Amino acid sequence: MTHETVANTIRGRFKTLIADTNSLSTQYDNQDFTKPADGSMWCRLTIKEGDSEQVSIGSTGSRTERTSGIVIAQVFTPIGIGDKAGIVMADKIKVAFRRITVNGVRFLTPSIKRIGRVDSEWQINVVCPFKFDEIN
Repeated sequence: MTHETVANTIRGRFKTLIADTNSLSTQYDNQDFTKPADGSMWCRLTIKEGDSEQVSIGSTGSRTERTSGIVIAQVFTPIGIGDKAGIVMADKIKVAFRRITVNGVRFLTPSIKRIGRVDSEWQINVVCPFKFDEIN
């Protein structure tokens, strides 16, 4: 499995189950983005791969390497409207990525982190750990 495949799997799941379904404007890694002009909720999705380790022995072409990482969905809502809408969206993201395997990407248990006020917005992060294996 390539890192490109992993990123496409994560972005595709988020787009289908969260962004499109909830009309949530989303900024993806290294893509142009303009915050919604009407001040509505929006999200930034970041994929961060972590360390890799060899988890099996064998000859070339049969060794398994495991990479861990996290997906961070930063949910932003306008200041002054309360935190309910952000929490509801965070819960939807948590459910979409909770303990499921999609195309070989194993998602673990997500957590919700209330960040609070950031400039003129309220921020809640959903941190979704994941793992995937590569055969080398």
